[in-house]
Amino acid sequence: MENKTQYLLTGIDPGNSDIKVSYLSLDGEVEDLSISTCIAIAPSEPKMQGKRNDDPTDWLHVEISASNGAFPRGTYYVGPIAKLSPDRIEATEGNNKATSDVHLITMIVGEAVAALLMGYTGSVKVPPSCGLPVADIKARQATAFLGRLRGTFTVRFIDGKFKGQSITIVHEIPELAEVDDYIHAEAIQCTLGLGFQVKNFELVENEMADLVDQDVVLSDAGGGTFDIAVYENESLNPEASRTYIETLPELEQIEQAKQYAGKKVGANEYIDEIMKAVVPEIRAQLNEMGVPTIESTSFFRGRNDFITKVLKPYTLKLKEGKVQKGKPEITFNIMGVEIDLTKVVKPHLETYGNVLYWTNFLARQQEGTAGIATNIMTGGGVLLGYVVLKDREVNAKGVRMYHLPNDLFAAPFTNARGYLYSAMLTHTEALEELKQYKSATV
Repeated sequence: MENKTQYLLTGIDPGNSDIKVSYLSLDGEVEDLSISTCIAIAPSEPKMQGKRNDDPTDWLHVEISASNGAFPRGTYYVGPIAKLSPDRIEATEGNNKATSDVHLITMIVGEAVAALLMGYTGSVKVPPSCGLPVADIKARQATAFLGRLRGTFTVRFIDGKFKGQSITIVHEIPELAEVDDYIHAEAIQCTLGLGFQVKNFELVENEMADLVDQDVVLSDAGGGTFDIAVYENESLNPEASRTYIETLPELEQIEQAKQYAGKKVGANEYIDEIMKAVVPEIRAQLNEMGVPTIESTSFFRGRNDFITKVLKPYTLKLKEGKVQKGKPEITFNIMGVEIDLTKVVKPHLETYGNVLYWTNFLARQQEGTAGIATNIMTGGGVLLGYVVLKDREVNAKGVRMYHLPNDLFAAPFTNARGYLYSAMLTHTEALEELKQYKSATV
């Protein structure tokens, strides 16, 4: 073990809502994690006296430094805990990801968490693989961003699951490296993420491989936008690809869709609306059962916590056909009490599902997309809109409107996994070192 180098292969999708990290474990499988894109200046001493959670991303209180001075050395809260700070710094739409400290710090902490979850200590070599918006790539921001990534980054965990542990991330980037070996245009590797999976360190085709091995329109429902990526002749067509922030006004022309004209398409806004409605409903039902509640209690640590505890179980029931008439569809268990959230949550899910459906419907008729038969809907928003999207995948006349991912819960990580798979294909020496390290631990 003393002579074995610790390598970490990752794919990182730096979103404005969450940084998504997919990494190759020592079991030769893909693991995923996400961290809210949010930081805040933090004290140098732990506030919670050794708080530890099963969720490694829940209480990220770290000291972090960069050898290249890419961001100020300091002590930060990162992710969900940072959202509790009145002085938090969050990413916003239009934020330049190539120069953003909040994105870069969260990315580095994400790599550090992945390394510690693998059992690594000390120093870890990482050939980074991540994405930037197409507009930033066109503006030649990728080279500058690669320069910010080059170097070593030391993360010391002051509190949380990894309290007292430190890890140094070494980004292995040769001086004359090809930029596109490390920095990708967003969605450029999406077909890799959809068409392949990893088994025992090897890339293997999955059920969607035939779909992505042709001209295809990928509709990515994200936290703030709905992105249409058009692939022709095995490459991204940036001119035909487009990003939607709200639905098109043309929906006014369709009777059953006009109520959705001008609505925001980002999933985060709908999740926030749902959570605002859910909290008083939970409190009311608990009070009816004689269970006292505290007015300031929010019940969830953030969007990811709500998705994990409420949305994912409901989506799984829908996918497996286990929703039963006359019984609560959407529930939340707290203190041994089951809360029925169906009437509060479902209307929001149906609205968002219709927003996605009709936005996709019109986008598919735009110049550059209308002539392409295959359409795949992916992204984290698919979970939120699944109650509508699952029933309209094939219409009443038998016409397939789109394909949904086989693995719904991996859909938010499609881009991150694509970047990881690209790293596996590009940095084969790191992949071999990882395999050898695994063999040495057996």
